[in-house]
Amino acid sequence: MANPFDTWADTAEFNKSALLNPREYISCWHTALARMAILLNQAQNQKLFPATMLAWDDDQIIDYFRETKAARECYVITLDQIAPDLSQEAIADEDVATNFFYGSFDFRTEPRKTRIVYRLTDSFLDYSYKYMHPPRQLTGEVYKESEVNQEGLNPSELMRKCATNYLLRNFWHNFVHVKCQHITSFNFHEFRGEARNQSDFEADNLSYIILAKSYGHTITANRVDSYKPDNGIIKLIRRNRCNEMFRARAKARGEKPSLEDQEWRTRRSIASYISGWLLAQGLAVARLDLHLTGPIVSKKRGWERKNTGFAIALNGSWIGVGMALPEPDAMPDDRREFLLDVARNVQTEYRKRLQGDPRLQRYASEVMNRTLERLGLRRD
Repeated sequence: MANPFDTWADTAEFNKSALLNPREYISCWHTALARMAILLNQAQNQKLFPATMLAWDDDQIIDYFRETKAARECYVITLDQIAPDLSQEAIADEDVATNFFYGSFDFRTEPRKTRIVYRLTDSFLDYSYKYMHPPRQLTGEVYKESEVNQEGLNPSELMRKCATNYLLRNFWHNFVHVKCQHITSFNFHEFRGEARNQSDFEADNLSYIILAKSYGHTITANRVDSYKPDNGIIKLIRRNRCNEMFRARAKARGEKPSLEDQEWRTRRSIASYISGWLLAQGLAVARLDLHLTGPIVSKKRGWERKNTGFAIALNGSWIGVGMALPEPDAMPDDRREFLLDVARNVQTEYRKRLQGDPRLQRYASEVMNRTLERLGLRRD
């Protein structure tokens, strides 16, 4: 019986934008799962996965897994394909994007190891490959080599690292849902509206933090002195901006977002930017919330919210931001400047509060360590 990954690689259309062939892309899934397996198992098996391993290059990690049977047994990935009798029918793009998209994770506790069992769907694989691209700034411009490729990698090597990075953060996002929030592929439909929004806030924020740990970075939550940002974490976050699969999926589904959906996307983009910014500044937070504060009013064309600002909570410490959101037709440069201004203001205010309150400093560090412990991850 043919390997489904080989079948997919033989038939997938080459992504010219990504400069990565399908077989190279398949290897990125294994690299991402290997990094995940290392971090999940280090606390219980340091002999198999020494503390320094996460700082290794992707190629070194894959070589280790190929040569070490015990390491290979820490994860398994399968590919679920649409049944032949269905694939021969004219299934609408909307149906595929809605009903045949998400796979599932199972994290099995076995003697001396956590085993990752990941079921991938071919539609998720298709979308993630088709809409992969070189990492881009918020303006849509491709990052300069000096911003994402200080090692001087060739385009294919760079995209393999970007793709692995992107997939790994997606994995950790799902891990938080499953292991921390107990939201699974079986019960996710029970969590809609603001419950979904809040669960994604937490998963977005923690997935950035765990992504950084997956590459050997130290997580700092209470750096109060003048601090130069961690360039390694900045590069990691920039490389993560390399895929538009979820935007393409929304388009295929013909989504017409409600006011709640529109606001959620705005809140999520701001919160995600601040999360990554604080992480690089040594001010990582275990909990980040963001709420729009303007009143909702009725207009002829429907309900609208007055654009009067928003509030951000960092580990329970609330910061009001009296800045109007960019208009829907704002230029990309204006959106970028808005996010930079917000991030700088929030960082300054939060650091000032930490400097003036030793108890908040201790709490920031302790709650981060407790959160990592709760997730079964090794503390720094």
